[in-house]
Amino acid sequence: MDDCLWCDNGKWYGLLGFAALAFVILKKYLEPEPCICLDMDWFYRKGGAAFLWIAKNPIQWFDNVWGEVYKGVGLQSLMVTARFSSWFDWHGIDGVVDGIARCVRAMGGRLRTLQSGQIQYTIYYAASFVAVVLIAYVLLQLS
Repeated sequence: MDDCLWCDNGKWYGLLGFAALAFVILKKYLEPEPCICLDMDWFYRKGGAAFLWIAKNPIQWFDNVWGEVYKGVGLQSLMVTARFSSWFDWHGIDGVVDGIARCVRAMGGRLRTLQSGQIQYTIYYAASFVAVVLIAYVLLQLS
């Protein structure tokens, strides 16, 4: 390890000193000068100006034309579709739902006449029905 540059034998002091001397001598070249340099900044500025012109002129014109076409054709067809959807919801879907509700209400009105408010009759009818079903089941199993 005698040739190690970073070992503690004093060789790196020379490199560090040479780097400091080069910095002091070349320091005057590190100061910026007020000029337009042909570097990446110039390409960004010119490219940005071209992009802005394209966005302002042809793309804006196309957007205006497309907006007017949409107002004339797209919005009109959208309103026709919305009116049809509203009619279908009102007559089709609500008609089915309201029809089912009327059927349930009518069946409830008819079933209401079966209830007299006396629980003993309801229990008697239910027990009789269960007995008839059991008897029918037994007779079908025996035959």
